[in-house]
Amino acid sequence: LQRKMDLKENEISFCYLGSMNNIIDIDFIAQFCEACSNYKKVRLHLIGDGESKKELIYQVKMKNVEVIDCVSADNQKISTTRITNLIETDNIAKANQLLGYRYQIEGTIIHGHKQGRTIGFPTANIDVDKEFIIPSLGVYAGYVKVDNKWYKAMINLGHNPTFNESIKVSVEAYILDFKEMIYGKRIILEFDHFMRHEKKFSNKSNLALQLEQDVNHVRKNLNAHE
Repeated sequence: LQRKMDLKENEISFCYLGSMNNIIDIDFIAQFCEACSNYKKVRLHLIGDGESKKELIYQVKMKNVEVIDCVSADNQKISTTRITNLIETDNIAKANQLLGYRYQIEGTIIHGHKQGRTIGFPTANIDVDKEFIIPSLGVYAGYVKVDNKWYKAMINLGHNPTFNESIKVSVEAYILDFKEMIYGKRIILEFDHFMRHEKKFSNKSNLALQLEQDVNHVRKNLNAHE
């Protein structure tokens, strides 16, 4: 909830209330309505189990909240299933469009194998909270929020095939213009668009050249975080 409110700041006119795992909680609904209490009118578009959420909204009895039960795009209903499928099939930009904001995951920064720093690209390794859906494997342009500040980032989800492929999926972010030690800190990853699939390179030099191109793409194609 707070993440959504931060994204829109004082310009909220459309709010999407939904959970990727369809968990519905009256306390969550109450928190949402309280956060919207300063707005004259809030049009609440529901994604997911609309009827039960609508019933909970009416229990809270917030007069400024208008519940809109069905939202569609491209002549298709927007649902958690549709958005999840987009997130898991390289279509993060379309998922963002339907959500109305960039998809985010959160976690804690942990120690990794430190392979990236050997080729000039040290990454933050993230232990992602279990509640979040991990997008399809590959490299993404996006943003990272750490210590209350946003940075541009190249985000990699995969098995590190060039460095002795691992079974477990790793979630890593190369944070542009950032050199601080942040182990153990909380972090938010925000996905803007899919760049390419993961690839095994013949040597570290070729991987470094590709990563340099990826970073240049992120720097040139992303604006400052809004």
